[in-house]
Amino acid sequence: MFKILLLNLPRLDSIKFNREGRCQQRVSSFNYLMVPISLLYIASLLRKNSFCVELIDYMAESRPTLGKLIRRIEKINPQLIITPLTTPTFSNDVRFIERIKNKVATHISAIGLHPTIMAQTTLETSSLDSVIRGEPELTSLKLAEALENNLNLKGTEGLSYKDHNRIFHNPDRPLIEDLDILPFPAREMLNLSRYRLPTNGKKYTFIVPSRGCWHNCIFCQTKNYYGNKLRLRSMDNIMMELREVTGKLKIRNIAILSDNFTLEREFVKSFCEKILENNFKIEWMANSRVDAVDYPLLALMKKSGCCGIAYGVESGNQRILDSAKKGITVGQTRKAFYWSNKAGIRTLAQAILGLPGETRDTAKETLKLLCEINPDFVQFNCAVPFPGTELYELASKNKWLEDAGWDRFELNYSVISTEKISAQGIMRLRSNLYFKFYFRFKYLKKILSNLRFYHITGAAKFFVGWVLNIHRPRLKSWRL
Repeated sequence: MFKILLLNLPRLDSIKFNREGRCQQRVSSFNYLMVPISLLYIASLLRKNSFCVELIDYMAESRPTLGKLIRRIEKINPQLIITPLTTPTFSNDVRFIERIKNKVATHISAIGLHPTIMAQTTLETSSLDSVIRGEPELTSLKLAEALENNLNLKGTEGLSYKDHNRIFHNPDRPLIEDLDILPFPAREMLNLSRYRLPTNGKKYTFIVPSRGCWHNCIFCQTKNYYGNKLRLRSMDNIMMELREVTGKLKIRNIAILSDNFTLEREFVKSFCEKILENNFKIEWMANSRVDAVDYPLLALMKKSGCCGIAYGVESGNQRILDSAKKGITVGQTRKAFYWSNKAGIRTLAQAILGLPGETRDTAKETLKLLCEINPDFVQFNCAVPFPGTELYELASKNKWLEDAGWDRFELNYSVISTEKISAQGIMRLRSNLYFKFYFRFKYLKKILSNLRFYHITGAAKFFVGWVLNIHRPRLKSWRL
């Protein structure tokens, strides 16, 4: 029987990274360990088509070692390995892949944004046999079918591959118009107790109700992976999955994983109403733009179990928002947080430092706005010019890029130095703003008054992780 291994690789420097869709960032207080939902979707589709599938999420292992990993792969003896790669983990991942390739005779393919956008160089600089570009499920299935039947890979849309030391790029595969055709993720293949929310310590899972976003933020990679058209699952299909998650798996904490959950107001309204109609006793959280909510919608979200919402605030300076093509106003940010607080939904404000036009004064404007709206949490990210974004093209054109490897292309680092502020200056600002926001009497009073919301152990881990994360994170070098 044709065996397939879906493998989420570890890092030997003990830093855990999330590799999920456009989320490519280290695990921290804000970025909890993500359920590898893309691999679960692929696994479910492959199993539906009678393939023998194994799944290993080594990122969830407590003490991963290369030797242990190799022995497990040799025991499985797969004919195909599919693994996600990201920009900040790329150099580590390709070293792992090379060692696996030297030990096990198998076809190895990669999914993810980095291999999608950098398919040519990814194949040139690694031992990979192929790269699955863009939305991975159907291409993974077609690749498996072609390999099982010894077919030429030339007919597999969405695939880039090597053949006799030459690299070929097949035409793109069209995006899946009807997302309902995908079977529910094979969650039973994972030990779900390893994936827990930092605030309450409870296990959770992802629900993916939509893909795609039509906005054009210069720092975002969404359109390169899931496209700029919003695609929605049917509400009946989503409710069937929720019934499986809450019934069979006994999971009551749901994280909505969408490129932008609230883009279609009526869809969100229907989602909330159906949860109430079906009497699902769940708590859920999602992301949103500040211009895509109002108080009636937020009140309904809260009633249906929404306990948290993450907003992309980005900056408190309107010129920076406009140059980043965010399409929001500072006034809309104020309203969204006022309404969310009134509705009783806890908020995470995500800010980006180092966007074009950033100075110390504009960063102070961002801090002033955040102190005014007083969210439950703030995450200060650095503006990262990921490949395929307009920001990458802009930084390259203006020679803003620091001489840094892919390892530094993560949200905790700045790799952009403009005429107005250096990358090092952005890093210092980031640490400074974290302290100035969190160590305020108004904020500490808010947290202490809501302490019962937090799981004590989770809260302690959250605080320690936050303190470690505000400083420049170290990336240890290692050898295989």
